[in-house]
Amino acid sequence: MKANQDLFPDAPIIEFSENEILVDSKAYTCSLLFDSNWEPIEIGSIGVTEWLQSPMQKTCIQIISGRNPSPSPMILDLFWRKSIPVEILVLKSAVRQAQLLQTAKTPYQLLLFN
Repeated sequence: MKANQDLFPDAPIIEFSENEILVDSKAYTCSLLFDSNWEPIEIGSIGVTEWLQSPMQKTCIQIISGRNPSPSPMILDLFWRKSIPVEILVLKSAVRQAQLLQTAKTPYQLLLFN
């Protein structure tokens, strides 16, 4: 299993703390966006529905995580209506999925809602 892990691109250490998202020990109090360069981009205190209206949102695969991510049919439907693929995952799985997509050279956006 270790050999397979070496094939993945490096990702920062990301954790949720009480009211913050920690990225390599740096604390952020707002929601964050990551793409293939793994630099966190602060997107403010928006929710999923506001994200769909954001000019920063692209039509590539959206990987969404938060403290307690739940793939509600309403949220999934909002993305599917716009023909935007979406995955709602726990943090560790979301980071791994982003690494897989990066390895496959597939565009994505990883969103961490605080």
